[in-house]
Amino acid sequence: MFKYIISLHFLFSILLYGQEQKDELQEIITGTLGGFISEMEKGNLDEAKKFFISETVSASDLKSFEKVVRKVGSYLDRNVISPVAEGEKLISIPLRQSVVYLLKIEDKWLFTDGTLSNIPKLLEMAELLNDPYKTLAYFRSQFKAGDLDEALNCFVPEKGFKMEKEKFKHLYEVINFLIKNDVPGKYQGKGENKSLVSFPVANRSISLVKQSGDWLMTINTRNKINVIYQDYKTTHVKSIFPESLNETFILMKNWQWIGVLLILVIGVIVQWVLQSLFMKTVKKFTAGKDLQVKKPRFASVSILCIAISCYLLVPALSLSIETEDSLTKAAILVAMISGMFVLSRGTDMVKSILLEKAQGTDNKVDDVLIPMLHKIIKLAVFIIGLVLIASNIGVNVAGLVAGLGIAGMAFALAAKDTVENIFGSITVLTDKPFEVGDFVSINGIDGIVEQIGLRSTRIRTFYKSQVNVPNSTLIKAIVDNYGRRNCRRIKTAVSLTYDTPPEKIEAFCEGVRELIRNHPSTLKDSYHVNFNEFSAASLDVLVLCYIDTNDYAIELRERQRLFMDIMRLAVKLEIEFAFPTQTIHMATSEDLHDPVKNTSLNEITAAYEAGRQEGKQIISETGNNKDTKFPEFINYIEGPPYVKSGK
Repeated sequence: MFKYIISLHFLFSILLYGQEQKDELQEIITGTLGGFISEMEKGNLDEAKKFFISETVSASDLKSFEKVVRKVGSYLDRNVISPVAEGEKLISIPLRQSVVYLLKIEDKWLFTDGTLSNIPKLLEMAELLNDPYKTLAYFRSQFKAGDLDEALNCFVPEKGFKMEKEKFKHLYEVINFLIKNDVPGKYQGKGENKSLVSFPVANRSISLVKQSGDWLMTINTRNKINVIYQDYKTTHVKSIFPESLNETFILMKNWQWIGVLLILVIGVIVQWVLQSLFMKTVKKFTAGKDLQVKKPRFASVSILCIAISCYLLVPALSLSIETEDSLTKAAILVAMISGMFVLSRGTDMVKSILLEKAQGTDNKVDDVLIPMLHKIIKLAVFIIGLVLIASNIGVNVAGLVAGLGIAGMAFALAAKDTVENIFGSITVLTDKPFEVGDFVSINGIDGIVEQIGLRSTRIRTFYKSQVNVPNSTLIKAIVDNYGRRNCRRIKTAVSLTYDTPPEKIEAFCEGVRELIRNHPSTLKDSYHVNFNEFSAASLDVLVLCYIDTNDYAIELRERQRLFMDIMRLAVKLEIEFAFPTQTIHMATSEDLHDPVKNTSLNEITAAYEAGRQEGKQIISETGNNKDTKFPEFINYIEGPPYVKSGK
């Protein structure tokens, strides 16, 4: 509780100090200005000079500056201007586009030398609104310069009042008409007692009242600007057209109906010009290729051009304020809706052009990236368009967005999988594990990649079905890209019958190697043909080689070609291929009751010696003894050097 009391006391002290400073500033300015005016009224010019730092002031400057000070004093009384304390020894008092400075010298506040040299400019600012025509001209100049706050000073001040820009524009047109046509004002009062002047505009008038020497437009004039503008337009246009066109027909005059038709014609002409320029640009961009564009694509462009024409030209029809506002708002709404569809059609057109160019390049990433970016941009166009439309029809978009913030967390949780899929698609595009057209295997799904989308990747299987794989699974999935193989492997086992002699097996293996070395589509730097396994019903020869192609159809053709040559080689070498067989031995009674023979150690030793001798004999006959040196590498192209090729 004590902390709150201290805080309130501190805040009250600040406010009190600020009010004391403001009162002190007002007292300083009032004392200085009042003292100068008092000496000037008494005719004490020498004493009046003492209010300047430099006392070398001419009598004419003093009289001019007296007018400035009186104007500044009246503005201070009406709170039109606000003085600023720039430090402890300098005070600035703005007067429109100029400033009066007071500087503290010892204990006195005096007008600075800069103020003295700027008296002509200050006098001009002080007398800027001392005539009704000057006030109207000043309003026009400030509106053209874009300074609406200064233009608002031409009205009788009302605290906190702000005026719409549309009213500034309407009043500018009316005042511009008055000045150009030198319309005289009607004063009330005579001589110095003139306090009100009116400038007639059709059945209305613009009134100015005199306050503290300034002629300012009245509050009543400010509140009726739209009515005055409407009367001005009606009277001005009526004077241009003949009486027959000023007759009313179904809520509008004849010339207004003609204006509506002209607005529609102008919109159609603008659409035709834009369409022609657009088509020429597109044809130039596409190097003269024919681009098929259906007429409905330009329907939204026509509506957009007509809506913009209505928005710009309807104010010239001098309709009632309510009708004009309704038509302009409707035109803006239609323009936004049609503009949204025009941009959407434009993105479709750009996508078609870029995609056609991308298909002519070897890089397939752009084939995927362009449709993805097209979807994102198109979605952004519709979202922004709907927000603008909602804002235009009066929906509180800021409040709506703030309300959606509460649902944002729930939406984020619900869209978690979607976000993961988007990041997965980004990963696929950057890491490039596969591209459109590649033959891949992903989590047991085999097929050709058709499309990489924002959410999923579409794969066409060999059953001609389409499988959608979520992109989020691709971040962790093992992707086997068969499409990037530079060759195709052939691995098979050729089964020979068990009665095939060893020499024929060796001849067969070398013959297959020669077939591979002379085959036009096999790789010659890597192949293996060897007797590899004793199977249950065959002697298996391993054949491993590679076909130099990445096309599946060519692989099948060359595989068949090699296998047919292997069959022909087997026929010429009189070798038979084995097939699963089983020999059944019918046991007799003697086989079931074979007497047990006692084998001596000498017999076992003799059997080992006999086997060893037979092995040595085979090695000596085949040249596979320890003195025979085989090459340390495999010569795939020419074959083993210890075999005479007969070339």
